[in-house]
Amino acid sequence: AGTQYRLPSGKCPVFGKGIIIENSNTTFLTPVATENQDLKDGGFAFPPTKPLMSPMTLDQMRHFYKDNEDVKNLDELTLCSRHAGNMIPDNDKNSNYKYPAVYDYEDKKCHILYIAAQENNGPRYCNKDQSKR
Repeated sequence: AGTQYRLPSGKCPVFGKGIIIENSNTTFLTPVATENQDLKDGGFAFPPTKPLMSPMTLDQMRHFYKDNEDVKNLDELTLCSRHAGNMIPDNDKNSNYKYPAVYDYEDKKCHILYIAAQENNGPRYCNKDQSKR
């Protein structure tokens, strides 16, 4: 209804598919390609912003939300998810879209994904034909 994005919907939306980037030195946590950058050099993560919103370390997120009682004491994964959910596409206050996020437990960083992509390959998990599952 007048939106610039698509949400998974229908009787059988597909969730939880894996994405493999082949023939590239980039990862999906690399920021998307912008301006004159080759598209193949970009990943799925948010491009740099001012102020920097992604990636953010756990300490940076805790500092950013230190005065917000609703989120300041959440665990790191939930805080990362809420942080991504607070991003509003094109400042559209009527939008319900929530950006996906990835929390890296090794480097304790929250990455907001700019592109929510998945490869839909093969039958859907809820196919009525048991032989095609």
